[in-house]
Amino acid sequence: MAEKDYCDVCLAQGLDSHFLNGKKNVLRKNILYKVLVGKAATVKLCHVHDIELFHLGEKRFVTEHVEMLRKLVSRDGSS
Repeated sequence: MAEKDYCDVCLAQGLDSHFLNGKKNVLRKNILYKVLVGKAATVKLCHVHDIELFHLGEKRFVTEHVEMLRKLVSRDGSS
């Protein structure tokens, strides 16, 4: 499958987002405001990680998923 069809967190951790989510394999676009200085970062999250972001909040979610943060910074750069 194409990389665009996967959750950014699952992709960074090497997880199969389709297997992890079962029938709820919808990707949601989320905007993280506190990750990059002066910019908003857009991430695609599967159902499981979308709920996790809601429960943990942005700061704790990013600290739990450092691999995704590294890929996000290298992709979007810092300001």
